[in-house]
Amino acid sequence: MLDMKRVRERPDDIRAGLKARGSETDVVDGVLELDRERRELLTEVESKKSERNRVSKDIGRLKKSGEDTSEVQLAMRELGAKIAALDEDVRAVDGRLHELVLTIANVPSPSTPVGLDESANRLVRTEGEKKTFDFEPKGHVELGEALGILDFHRATRMTGAGFPLLVGLGYR
Repeated sequence: MLDMKRVRERPDDIRAGLKARGSETDVVDGVLELDRERRELLTEVESKKSERNRVSKDIGRLKKSGEDTSEVQLAMRELGAKIAALDEDVRAVDGRLHELVLTIANVPSPSTPVGLDESANRLVRTEGEKKTFDFEPKGHVELGEALGILDFHRATRMTGAGFPLLVGLGYR
């Protein structure tokens, strides 16, 4: 999942990376809009909570001095209901934002070549020397079946394609 700070600070980089992958870039605008809405709601709810805390202290002082606080307490109950509604709005926007951010694909590194298939790849480095054999090397699937340690045919019947079945020494 992408970091929201990165999306906020470098949305054009995110869009360019998504475009290079062939993914939709419109989702970035939706994420930024939901993030802005969430931040505004958080600012509003925090200011109301701060006001409630300040007035609650004043109510305590007023009660000690013997003054009537019923009107102020009623206003604080109404403020509490507004805060609860805003908290619910924040949770709803937060949920939508989280779901939308999860739909954004990982952005490739700027050094990654752009292309539709493997032909766009480039060799960055090689390690050691390429080995040469005086025979035709076999792949691991062919070797495993020839040695009797893998059984792909039974595995396909049991679990579906793509899963090996270890047998004999392969199992041990």
